[in-house]
Amino acid sequence: MAHVAFLSDTDAECRRQFSANVRQLFSELPDTAIGEAHAGPLTCVWVTGPRAPVDLWREGDRLAVLIGYAVDDEGRWATARHVAEAWLAPDRNQRVHDGYHVGIASDPAQGFVAGGDPLGMFPLYHAALPGGGAIVASNPQAFACHPEWSWRIDRCGLAGILFAHGLLHHQPLAAGVRRVPAGHRLRSVPGGGCEEVEVFRITAEAPEPAETFGEAVERIDAEWMAAIRRHRPPGDDTVLMLSGGLDSRLVAGSLADQGIPTKAVTFGRRGDFEVRAAMRVADQLAMPLDIVGTGSSID
Repeated sequence: MAHVAFLSDTDAECRRQFSANVRQLFSELPDTAIGEAHAGPLTCVWVTGPRAPVDLWREGDRLAVLIGYAVDDEGRWATARHVAEAWLAPDRNQRVHDGYHVGIASDPAQGFVAGGDPLGMFPLYHAALPGGGAIVASNPQAFACHPEWSWRIDRCGLAGILFAHGLLHHQPLAAGVRRVPAGHRLRSVPGGGCEEVEVFRITAEAPEPAETFGEAVERIDAEWMAAIRRHRPPGDDTVLMLSGGLDSRLVAGSLADQGIPTKAVTFGRRGDFEVRAAMRVADQLAMPLDIVGTGSSID
């Protein structure tokens, strides 16, 4: 679990109030830790669970925060400094990191860049402030933490929630706020605010005309196993949330097939259906399993 809120505002008092209000908002999340960093007109506040990876880098007025994990083209897990150097480089719009993460990098001469994983699984929203500057956050509630923010309902956002169970045109419930589309990154612009820049797009590649069904299966399996190896944590600290369902069962079997030491975790009580399923999978794979108790049970 993690959330982040980032403010670019030349008004020091607004930054102070925003920081205090965001910390109050994030403090309502149980069993979490709150962090904060400042650089020039920038303020960043984040909250994470006890095991969530967080990396902070500062060099003078340059600042970068990375929450989650980012993997470069060589399969190496990047640090906040690596992300800052990539995103703020002259060809920064072409530097993309795989993995599940959200990050922000800033430089006095270049402004800031904010983004997340290329598939947009980590939600990120942004809005321009009336007097210049911008707010970027993973939770739209954080926008109301700015003392000059005026909360209004967006009809398009409301329609998406009521009728589509999602966002229409990347518009949430709060007017003036927009979710960053998948494959895009935010870049500050002169005079305040920011723009969405596309850095990644999924493209289809047709198989070889003579490829057989068996060859296609082998090719897909090889890609899947490469992804498993690519996304595993460095060292032997691999933990899998195992429900016993199809998805987690497939990942567990793939990790075992690759000989990657893994500990599984499942939530519930021993009588719960998912816990029983997870226990059977872990037993078949000889995988250590921790059962984390919850307050409810379905027998």
